Amino acid sequence: MQGSLGRRFLGVALVAATSFASAVRAEDADKAREHYSVGLRAYDLGNYDEAIAEFEEAYRQKDAPGLLYNIGQAYRLSNRPEEAVRYYRTYLEKKPDAANAADVQAKIDRLTSLLEERKAANPPPAQKARPVVVAPAAATSALAVSPPPSPLRAPSLAPAPATTKAAPVEAVAAKAPADRYWTGRRVGWVATGIGAAALALAVYFGVEAHGAAADMEGAAAAGRPFDPSVEAKGNRAQTLSRVFLASALVGFGTGGILLGTSGRTPIDAAARASSEESR
Repeated sequence: MQGSLGRRFLGVALVAATSFASAVRAEDADKAREHYSVGLRAYDLGNYDEAIAEFEEAYRQKDAPGLLYNIGQAYRLSNRPEEAVRYYRTYLEKKPDAANAADVQAKIDRLTSLLEERKAANPPPAQKARPVVVAPAAATSALAVSPPPSPLRAPSLAPAPATTKAAPVEAVAAKAPADRYWTGRRVGWVATGIGAAALALAVYFGVEAHGAAADMEGAAAAGRPFDPSVEAKGNRAQTLSRVFLASALVGFGTGGILLGTSGRTPIDAAARASSEESR
């Protein structure tokens, strides 16, 4: 009997721990969504530094590869090709089967060529040509006729077409279903947590009803008078156990349906659906 009760309480503790961990993950996802929304508005307004910071914070809360692509886009449009290349490559490492992988690789190739041109136009100090040493007698004449050297100018990054001012593919596609998704997920986790709590109470009152029945049987065996309060306590505990057990089934069923029908996150779903992004 004691072993059976121990196993029941162990099962309840496991369900409660799982519900708590799921609630923590849901809270992190909510924080990621908030930073993502702020970053998207900053991106639309051309405030790329703010957009980068918010997208990075969203990625810290949730490992969504689409956010890495958005960060690369913001770096590219803010004329920082080195950082853009790094985030584009990380995005492809995380999602080698991304639908827009070919387009991202083309961006990497263009930016890499631009960086090589800049390095060729501005070699490191050790690689620059050494100044010509002029003989003392001809130094004054050489200085007089030599024109001043023209400064080297690094080629500027070609301005992006007007279409690149739009938000990233993942961001635009994630706007519509975002509220519906997060509401469904949140309600699903709440329903699951309620189910876990109801199951724990059902087990508790079931044990209490079993104890009352055992007390009544022991009293009868020992010849003690019948105690109606013990019977009432056992009946009440048995009724509550059944009610909470039914509530647990409803909670788990509702939570499972909501979590199953809410689908994948808007960021991941949009990244999978996007096949091409404007260059």
